[in-house]
Amino acid sequence: VAPAARQELQMAAALPYEHVNGFSDGQSGGNAAGVVLPENDTGLSDVQRQTAAAAIGFSETVFVSSIAMVQGRCVIALRYFTPEGEVDLCGHATIACLGLLYTRDLLCGALHGELRTRAGNVAFGIEPVLPGTGGAGGPTVFMEQLPPSIGDPLSSEDSTRW
Repeated sequence: VAPAARQELQMAAALPYEHVNGFSDGQSGGNAAGVVLPENDTGLSDVQRQTAAAAIGFSETVFVSSIAMVQGRCVIALRYFTPEGEVDLCGHATIACLGLLYTRDLLCGALHGELRTRAGNVAFGIEPVLPGTGGAGGPTVFMEQLPPSIGDPLSSEDSTRW
């Protein structure tokens, strides 16, 4: 690997990220995901995202490419990478990411919006923390369930690999 490429990969492997658990109750339980905020995703190549996801090591890492108000809606562009490759959508990483963005006040004040993913556009909503609860449990995050896509059945050889 050329020195410039090696340096670029080392930078990606040391990329700042947040460890957030989706589907959790407060600080307990849930599914771990890495969340890379927009200020750390700016200008990353797919190779760098992949390298970072492998270094972070969670089953999925979500990269927040942008957050913007578009025609009165909060629109968030997300990319998802596993240690092995990019995936179109990941539920627990999305829920974890939205909870983090809400608690950091990064949703432009919105409680509803749209996610732009490789799987398509996905609506989301957030039920805020109730006043007087001290934030116990955090916000409740919802996301639209996209219609399933059905592919060809696995061959008998492929089905034994899983």
